[in-house]
Amino acid sequence: MASSAIMLLLLFSFTLCGAFSPGRYVTISRMPARSATTAIRVLPITSEVEGFLEESYPSFRSLVRNNEKIWNATLDAEEGYTIFAPSEDAIAALGEEKLSHLRDDAELAHIVASYHFINELVTEEELSVAGGVVTQGGTLPVGQQTCGIFGLGGKECGVTINEANLVKSSEISNCIIHEVDSLVCPESVLQHLAVMTDLNNPTEDEDP
Repeated sequence: MASSAIMLLLLFSFTLCGAFSPGRYVTISRMPARSATTAIRVLPITSEVEGFLEESYPSFRSLVRNNEKIWNATLDAEEGYTIFAPSEDAIAALGEEKLSHLRDDAELAHIVASYHFINELVTEEELSVAGGVVTQGGTLPVGQQTCGIFGLGGKECGVTINEANLVKSSEISNCIIHEVDSLVCPESVLQHLAVMTDLNNPTEDEDP
């Protein structure tokens, strides 16, 4: 049977409206099915996954810890789910002010986190031949990282999700976790985060 959520993208257009309103992307053909044995072995359990995130990606785990919408959605994934987990360095690169704002703004934190969850198992191999993936937040483009000097004369050597590089993958319980070296949510979402952070942290004029 064909996978219901992994789709090749023939056309996608990033706009601020599109980033917050999934479903505006044109999706055509679907990826080949996974083997039947894979579908049978998975169960809707999150405790092992959350424990793994706590140990390996504590900063990302902190971001999604109390996000009931995210975890409830994963329970609806009959065959398991996939997470793009930003590394500790990737989360730290946001800066303390943005992280503090995400801790205080549950709605925006949910939007950011939702792009890192797919309600289906998606392997690195499947990503390598996909034009995009449908996450809980919306559709993201998937491409290939090119090795070589300045990308010239090189060969495809890795997967990118919205320009974030896939570093490694782990399979825990009913979940595949792909470590990425930056957040995968659309640039418009990150720009919105920056604007909201600035609004909540106005710069005081220095005395002359």
